[in-house]
Amino acid sequence: MVKEAEQFASADADRKAKVEVQNEADSTVYQTEKTLFEHKDKVPQEDQDAIKSAIEAVKSAKDDDAVGVDALKEKVEELKRASMKIGEAVYKGQGEAGGDAGSEKSADYEDVKKDEKKDDDKKKD
Repeated sequence: MVKEAEQFASADADRKAKVEVQNEADSTVYQTEKTLFEHKDKVPQEDQDAIKSAIEAVKSAKDDDAVGVDALKEKVEELKRASMKIGEAVYKGQGEAGGDAGSEKSADYEDVKKDEKKDDDKKKD
């Protein structure tokens, strides 16, 4: 049994690596689809098309048994790079709309500091 286990150890390691990459692919596809759906209005159409194309490439590579682990990893990495465009679009949208957000945060912070100081003064009395 020990010899048999040693004999199939490399095949088991290869199978484990492929399953791990397939799980990563599933997770990346799910997260990208979810994020794209949530921020669809902020992402330009050409970027949406590129992301959807990368998603389909990962799905087809994952389902094809002839595709190796390294090829699937590469497809997942391409999808991750494509999905970064969602973040860029969201960030750009926040930059345009969020010009006053920083001043509101600092005002809130100042209010909290004043309230804490009042509480400290009351404790001293």
